[in-house]
Amino acid sequence: MTTRFLLQTSDADDKARGYIMKKIAKLEKLADEASKIEIEVDKNKQGKYRVEVMIRAPRHLYRAEETTESIEGSIDLVAEKLLNEITRD
Repeated sequence: MTTRFLLQTSDADDKARGYIMKKIAKLEKLADEASKIEIEVDKNKQGKYRVEVMIRAPRHLYRAEETTESIEGSIDLVAEKLLNEITRD
């Protein structure tokens, strides 16, 4: 399994990265043999953080995106959306 980060903001420090990985690890267990996870974090002109996560599995592609005031808030919402997608399948 490959995890790829695309950080387009310098605000994503090790603490934020660790938080993201912790949230994604829970989803990994539910996804059917996830082969690749892509995580993109950037900050828009209004100072809000956009987090996009794609989980590629052999038979599915799960994707969610959210924009909030914090990286943690965005990843929480993304993780919730992905959890709903995965459990629905």
